[in-house]
Amino acid sequence: MSVLTTLGVFNYGLVLLYGLFLSTFISGGWENTKQRTLVFAACPLFLMIQSVCWLALGADMARQLYPLITHLPLALILIFILKKRVDVALVSICTAYLWVDLVVTALTRSELIGEICYTLVIGPLFYLLYRFFVRPAYAAMMASPQSLLLFGSLPVAYYFFDYATVVYSDALYRGYGAINEFLPTALIIFYVMFLTAYHAQSSRRAQAEMQSTMLEAGLKQSQIEVDALRRAEVQTAVYQHGMGH
Repeated sequence: MSVLTTLGVFNYGLVLLYGLFLSTFISGGWENTKQRTLVFAACPLFLMIQSVCWLALGADMARQLYPLITHLPLALILIFILKKRVDVALVSICTAYLWVDLVVTALTRSELIGEICYTLVIGPLFYLLYRFFVRPAYAAMMASPQSLLLFGSLPVAYYFFDYATVVYSDALYRGYGAINEFLPTALIIFYVMFLTAYHAQSSRRAQAEMQSTMLEAGLKQSQIEVDALRRAEVQTAVYQHGMGH
Protein backbone atom coordinates (compact mmCIF):
# COMPACT_ATOMS: atom_id res chain seq x y z
CA MET A 1 0.00 0.00 0.00
CA SER A 2 1.47 3.36 -1.05
CA VAL A 3 1.92 6.35 1.25
CA LEU A 4 -0.84 8.20 -0.62
CA THR A 5 -3.32 5.35 -0.16
CA THR A 6 -2.40 4.91 3.50
CA LEU A 7 -2.90 8.61 4.18
CA GLY A 8 -6.15 8.53 2.24
CA VAL A 9 -7.58 5.70 4.34
CA PHE A 10 -6.41 7.32 7.58
CA ASN A 11 -7.83 10.70 6.64
CA TYR A 12 -11.08 9.08 5.61
CA GLY A 13 -11.61 8.13 9.23
CA LEU A 14 -10.45 11.53 10.50
CA VAL A 15 -12.88 13.34 8.22
CA LEU A 16 -15.70 11.14 9.45
CA LEU A 17 -15.00 11.89 13.11
CA TYR A 18 -14.48 15.57 12.37
CA GLY A 19 -17.75 15.92 10.48
CA LEU A 20 -19.80 13.84 12.89
CA PHE A 21 -18.75 15.64 16.06
CA LEU A 22 -18.56 19.14 14.58
CA SER A 23 -22.04 18.79 13.07
CA THR A 24 -23.30 17.53 16.41
CA PHE A 25 -21.80 20.44 18.35
CA ILE A 26 -22.94 23.08 15.85
CA SER A 27 -26.50 21.78 16.10
CA GLY A 28 -26.44 22.11 19.90
CA GLY A 29 -24.79 18.86 21.04
CA TRP A 30 -26.29 16.10 23.16
CA GLU A 31 -28.47 16.65 26.21
CA ASN A 32 -27.87 13.46 28.17
CA THR A 33 -25.56 10.47 28.52
CA LYS A 34 -27.75 8.22 26.37
CA GLN A 35 -27.55 10.57 23.39
CA ARG A 36 -23.79 10.93 23.80
CA THR A 37 -23.36 7.15 23.92
CA LEU A 38 -25.37 6.71 20.72
CA VAL A 39 -23.29 9.34 18.93
CA PHE A 40 -20.05 7.61 19.92
CA ALA A 41 -21.52 4.22 18.98
CA ALA A 42 -22.27 5.55 15.49
CA CYS A 43 -18.57 6.20 14.82
CA PRO A 44 -17.42 2.57 14.32
CA LEU A 45 -20.59 1.80 12.37
CA PHE A 46 -19.92 4.66 9.96
CA LEU A 47 -16.26 3.67 9.68
CA MET A 48 -17.22 0.11 8.80
CA ILE A 49 -19.71 1.19 6.13
CA GLN A 50 -17.25 3.62 4.57
CA SER A 51 -14.40 1.10 4.64
CA VAL A 52 -16.53 -1.47 2.83
CA CYS A 53 -17.50 1.09 0.18
CA TRP A 54 -13.88 2.23 -0.17
CA LEU A 55 -12.51 -1.29 -0.61
CA ALA A 56 -15.34 -2.63 -2.77
CA LEU A 57 -16.10 0.36 -4.99
CA GLY A 58 -12.97 2.51 -4.88
CA ALA A 59 -12.22 5.97 -3.53
CA ASP A 60 -14.03 7.92 -6.28
CA MET A 61 -17.28 5.97 -5.92
CA ALA A 62 -17.04 6.14 -2.12
CA ARG A 63 -16.77 9.92 -2.34
CA GLN A 64 -19.77 10.10 -4.64
CA LEU A 65 -21.77 7.97 -2.20
CA TYR A 66 -20.58 9.99 0.80
CA PRO A 67 -23.81 12.02 1.16
CA LEU A 68 -25.83 8.79 1.12
CA ILE A 69 -23.67 6.68 3.43
CA THR A 70 -22.55 9.43 5.81
CA HIS A 71 -24.43 12.72 5.64
CA LEU A 72 -27.91 11.22 5.40
CA PRO A 73 -27.42 8.84 8.37
CA LEU A 74 -25.81 11.70 10.32
CA ALA A 75 -28.84 13.90 9.60
CA LEU A 76 -31.12 11.11 10.84
CA ILE A 77 -29.08 10.84 14.04
CA LEU A 78 -29.33 14.58 14.64
CA ILE A 79 -33.07 14.63 13.96
CA PHE A 80 -34.32 11.46 15.62
CA ILE A 81 -31.74 10.78 18.35
CA LEU A 82 -30.58 14.28 19.31
CA LYS A 83 -34.03 15.77 18.56
CA LYS A 84 -32.78 18.58 16.33
CA ARG A 85 -34.93 20.35 13.78
CA VAL A 86 -34.50 19.29 10.17
CA ASP A 87 -33.27 22.70 9.01
CA VAL A 88 -30.80 22.95 11.91
CA ALA A 89 -29.43 19.47 11.13
CA LEU A 90 -29.02 20.30 7.43
CA VAL A 91 -27.23 23.60 8.06
CA SER A 92 -24.98 22.05 10.72
CA ILE A 93 -23.81 19.27 8.39
CA CYS A 94 -23.20 21.62 5.47
CA THR A 95 -21.33 24.07 7.72
CA ALA A 96 -19.03 21.34 9.02
CA TYR A 97 -18.38 20.20 5.43
CA LEU A 98 -17.69 23.76 4.31
CA TRP A 99 -14.80 24.48 6.64
CA VAL A 100 -12.52 21.54 6.05
CA ASP A 101 -13.13 21.52 2.30
CA LEU A 102 -12.31 25.21 1.91
CA VAL A 103 -9.14 25.03 3.99
CA VAL A 104 -7.78 21.95 2.24
CA THR A 105 -8.70 23.26 -1.22
CA ALA A 106 -6.77 26.45 -0.49
CA LEU A 107 -3.66 24.51 0.51
CA THR A 108 -3.73 21.67 -1.99
CA ARG A 109 -1.59 21.48 -5.13
CA SER A 110 -1.33 17.71 -5.45
CA GLU A 111 -3.03 14.60 -4.10
CA LEU A 112 -0.22 13.84 -1.68
CA ILE A 113 -0.09 17.41 -0.37
CA GLY A 114 -3.86 17.34 -0.05
CA GLU A 115 -3.78 14.22 2.12
CA ILE A 116 -0.97 15.63 4.25
CA CYS A 117 -2.97 18.83 4.69
CA TYR A 118 -5.97 16.81 5.83
CA THR A 119 -3.84 15.05 8.44
CA LEU A 120 -2.25 18.25 9.75
CA VAL A 121 -5.22 20.62 9.53
CA ILE A 122 -8.22 18.69 10.80
CA GLY A 123 -7.20 18.48 14.49
CA PRO A 124 -6.30 22.18 15.01
CA LEU A 125 -9.21 23.27 12.82
CA PHE A 126 -11.67 21.25 14.88
CA TYR A 127 -10.32 22.71 18.13
CA LEU A 128 -10.52 26.30 16.85
CA LEU A 129 -14.04 25.84 15.55
CA TYR A 130 -15.18 24.13 18.74
CA ARG A 131 -13.55 26.84 20.87
CA PHE A 132 -14.61 29.96 18.99
CA PHE A 133 -17.25 29.11 16.38
CA VAL A 134 -19.67 26.44 17.65
CA ARG A 135 -21.55 28.48 20.25
CA PRO A 136 -21.97 31.64 18.11
CA ALA A 137 -23.10 29.46 15.19
CA TYR A 138 -25.72 27.69 17.31
CA ALA A 139 -26.91 31.00 18.77
CA ALA A 140 -27.22 32.46 15.27
CA MET A 141 -29.24 29.49 14.02
CA MET A 142 -31.61 29.53 16.97
CA ALA A 143 -32.11 33.30 17.11
CA SER A 144 -34.88 33.35 14.49
CA PRO A 145 -35.92 31.66 11.23
CA GLN A 146 -34.49 34.63 9.32
CA SER A 147 -31.18 34.28 11.13
CA LEU A 148 -31.05 30.56 10.34
CA LEU A 149 -31.77 31.25 6.68
CA LEU A 150 -29.05 33.88 6.54
CA PHE A 151 -26.49 31.75 8.37
CA GLY A 152 -27.23 28.56 6.44
CA SER A 153 -27.59 29.93 2.92
CA LEU A 154 -23.88 30.02 2.12
CA PRO A 155 -22.77 26.58 3.46
CA VAL A 156 -25.81 24.82 1.96
CA ALA A 157 -25.27 26.51 -1.42
CA TYR A 158 -21.57 25.64 -1.35
CA TYR A 159 -22.30 22.02 -0.41
CA PHE A 160 -24.55 21.40 -3.43
CA PHE A 161 -22.31 23.47 -5.71
CA ASP A 162 -19.20 21.48 -4.75
CA TYR A 163 -20.84 18.09 -5.24
CA ALA A 164 -22.48 19.11 -8.51
CA THR A 165 -19.37 20.63 -10.10
CA VAL A 166 -16.49 18.67 -8.52
CA VAL A 167 -17.64 15.31 -7.15
CA TYR A 168 -20.34 14.29 -9.64
CA SER A 169 -18.79 16.11 -12.61
CA ASP A 170 -15.75 18.15 -13.59
CA ALA A 171 -17.80 21.15 -14.68
CA LEU A 172 -15.85 23.49 -12.40
CA TYR A 173 -12.61 22.68 -14.24
CA ARG A 174 -14.02 22.99 -17.76
CA GLY A 175 -13.98 26.76 -17.59
CA TYR A 176 -17.70 27.41 -17.87
CA GLY A 177 -18.19 31.10 -17.16
CA ALA A 178 -21.55 30.75 -15.43
CA ILE A 179 -20.24 28.05 -13.08
CA ASN A 180 -17.04 29.92 -12.28
CA GLU A 181 -19.06 33.01 -11.41
CA PHE A 182 -21.58 31.18 -9.23
CA LEU A 183 -19.58 31.09 -6.00
CA PRO A 184 -18.43 34.75 -6.15
CA THR A 185 -22.03 35.74 -6.92
CA ALA A 186 -23.28 33.67 -3.99
CA LEU A 187 -20.72 35.34 -1.72
CA ILE A 188 -21.85 38.80 -2.86
CA ILE A 189 -25.51 37.92 -2.30
CA PHE A 190 -24.68 36.53 1.14
CA TYR A 191 -22.73 39.70 1.96
CA VAL A 192 -25.64 41.93 0.93
CA MET A 193 -28.08 39.80 2.93
CA PHE A 194 -25.78 39.91 5.93
CA LEU A 195 -25.45 43.70 5.81
CA THR A 196 -29.21 44.10 5.46
CA ALA A 197 -29.94 41.75 8.36
CA TYR A 198 -27.20 43.30 10.48
CA HIS A 199 -28.56 46.80 9.88
CA ALA A 200 -32.10 45.70 10.74
CA GLN A 201 -30.90 43.94 13.89
CA SER A 202 -28.79 46.96 14.91
CA SER A 203 -31.77 49.26 14.40
CA ARG A 204 -34.00 47.04 16.52
CA ARG A 205 -31.35 46.84 19.21
CA ALA A 206 -30.87 50.62 19.24
CA GLN A 207 -34.62 51.15 19.45
CA ALA A 208 -34.91 48.63 22.27
CA GLU A 209 -32.06 50.30 24.16
CA MET A 210 -33.70 53.70 23.67
CA GLN A 211 -37.01 52.39 24.97
CA SER A 212 -35.23 50.77 27.91
CA THR A 213 -33.45 54.06 28.70
CA MET A 214 -36.71 56.00 28.49
CA LEU A 215 -38.41 53.44 30.72
CA GLU A 216 -35.63 53.63 33.29
CA ALA A 217 -35.81 57.44 33.24
CA GLY A 218 -39.57 57.26 33.70
CA LEU A 219 -39.21 54.86 36.60
CA LYS A 220 -36.64 57.09 38.27
CA GLN A 221 -38.87 60.14 37.82
CA SER A 222 -41.83 58.20 39.24
CA GLN A 223 -39.72 57.14 42.21
CA ILE A 224 -38.68 60.76 42.81
CA GLU A 225 -42.31 61.88 42.69
CA VAL A 226 -43.36 59.07 45.05
CA ASP A 227 -40.60 60.01 47.49
CA ALA A 228 -41.64 63.67 47.31
CA LEU A 229 -45.27 62.72 47.94
CA ARG A 230 -44.26 60.62 50.93
CA ARG A 231 -42.24 63.49 52.38
CA ALA A 232 -45.18 65.81 51.85
CA GLU A 233 -47.49 63.36 53.61
CA VAL A 234 -45.08 63.10 56.53
CA GLN A 235 -44.76 66.87 56.76
CA THR A 236 -48.53 67.26 56.61
CA ALA A 237 -48.94 64.73 59.40
CA VAL A 238 -46.41 66.68 61.50
CA TYR A 239 -48.31 69.94 60.93
CA GLN A 240 -51.63 68.31 61.79
CA HIS A 241 -50.13 66.86 64.96
CA GLY A 242 -48.76 70.29 65.95
CA MET A 243 -52.06 72.02 65.28
CA GLY A 244 -53.89 69.43 67.36
CA HIS A 245 -51.69 70.27 70.36
